[in-house]
Amino acid sequence: MFKDLSFSIRAESWLVVMSTESPSERQHDGISLLSLTLFTGICYGTVLTIYIQCLFSLVQSPMRQSPGQRLFFFGYTSALFILETLYAAANSRRVWIAFVINWGSPTGPTSYEISLWHDWASIVAMACYIISNWLADALMLGRCVILFRNMENTRWLIPIPCSMFFVIIGIYYDIKR
Repeated sequence: MFKDLSFSIRAESWLVVMSTESPSERQHDGISLLSLTLFTGICYGTVLTIYIQCLFSLVQSPMRQSPGQRLFFFGYTSALFILETLYAAANSRRVWIAFVINWGSPTGPTSYEISLWHDWASIVAMACYIISNWLADALMLGRCVILFRNMENTRWLIPIPCSMFFVIIGIYYDIKR
């Protein structure tokens, strides 16, 4: 008997919190939740498709590559996929906490989501995002070096992307200190 009473009291207090938000605010929160989760899902689906295509290419490639080179690219694509998976999971957790768990906060879910940037999930999400971008930039830099190293009068181009890559990492390191 008391269990049912405590549930009804909790449900009534939940409804009181829900009624403090205007219908336009609730609609804005719903659109924000839908757009954040939909965008993350679409992007993660794209990453999953590209990962599967890369693995298929590594296995079925008719090119003569050494087993060490294939193993390197398998590890590289797997590391990027793992980082993107962690990013999608941590970002979804942050959105879930802001818009579902704490949907009735006095400041609103959107401002509550902004205050979650000190949460461990947000820190993991940003770390995975930054590291995966650095890895992707390093691969593009390696491809740039391979492309320009054998061409005449283009060796002077190699230091430009290399210096840009290290400047970006240095700027981020300087900001974080």
